[in-house]
Amino acid sequence: MFTIFCKLDKKYLVFLHSLNHGILGDFFHIVGQDENWFPLYLIILFLIFKYEKKNLVHIVIFIGVLLFVSDQITSGYLKHFLVKLNLYSVVDLNDIMQNVGSYVKKIGFVSSHAVKFFSVSTFLNCVLSRKCKKIPLLFIWPILFNLSQCVLRIHTINDVCSGAVIGCGLGAIGYFLYKRRNTIIRRVLKNFVGTSLFK
Repeated sequence: MFTIFCKLDKKYLVFLHSLNHGILGDFFHIVGQDENWFPLYLIILFLIFKYEKKNLVHIVIFIGVLLFVSDQITSGYLKHFLVKLNLYSVVDLNDIMQNVGSYVKKIGFVSSHAVKFFSVSTFLNCVLSRKCKKIPLLFIWPILFNLSQCVLRIHTINDVCSGAVIGCGLGAIGYFLYKRRNTIIRRVLKNFVGTSLFK
């Protein structure tokens, strides 16, 4: 399985790196910077306020927890235990094509940004999909950002795709817990405090 993943990385390596030139290169450098997405974060906050004003605080808290858990899973655990051969850590692309075995070990699996952004996007899509029909467009954000990571040779396709799968899973779990938050809180209060604030 790992061999198949490596072959896929090598197959698209030169193509992706070829995009890092001219106008396209400038574009991917822009979308690959966290701070350039700040206006989108304000738009997300506005949409939550518009469609889920009563649950604004809860949603923001869950997003914060998702970001924290995503960071702990990737940077705190996976990257310490899963050392992957990162094709983009090789400086000379020609060397890769001539000698497919010349890889440099680098801990880049999985992409932290992919897990974070896809988890938040999945969670928000689940929360707002019934009231905001255009919310699926939010996935453009993690797709563009993580594509730029591949073009800029920060991550491989496998790093990003694996992170996207984990992120979507975390987002779905987050939504599952969000829908049952009152029940969970009541049980916690009943078991650990001895009373319930929710009747």
